[in-house]
Amino acid sequence: MEKEQIRLLSQFETAFIPLLEKEFGENLVSVTLYGSAVKGHFTSGESDLNALIVLKNADPQAVSALGRSASRIMKKNRINPLLLTEEEFLGSADVFPMEYLDIRESRRVMHGVDLTERLDITQGNLRHQAEEQLRGSVASLRRA
Repeated sequence: MEKEQIRLLSQFETAFIPLLEKEFGENLVSVTLYGSAVKGHFTSGESDLNALIVLKNADPQAVSALGRSASRIMKKNRINPLLLTEEEFLGSADVFPMEYLDIRESRRVMHGVDLTERLDITQGNLRHQAEEQLRGSVASLRRA
């Protein structure tokens, strides 16, 4: 693990998660890191810390408060948060199956429960998303 990666992960755990706990309290279901920082493909100065933050309920005031209290630490440590409610996360596996499969295959739960095991990712949804992206790329190439 690179020094920069260790520093970022430490800051995430010791500074960012306490801010999440403070702003969301009991509404915070889980915080999961995914992407290059977990997969071992981290590149200093380029890689972000991708964080899936799952809440019980949407709370715009708490999200705004988090933005005010955590913007500096998020920018400095390249934290890229994805905030969803538990219902939104579990109910959108049919729309984002490739992304969610990627999260499920390489993740590090930093707080709370691991919701990825409850995702219903089907082969049909994977095929549909892959075909949609492929057709979009072909259409773009034809226009070019």
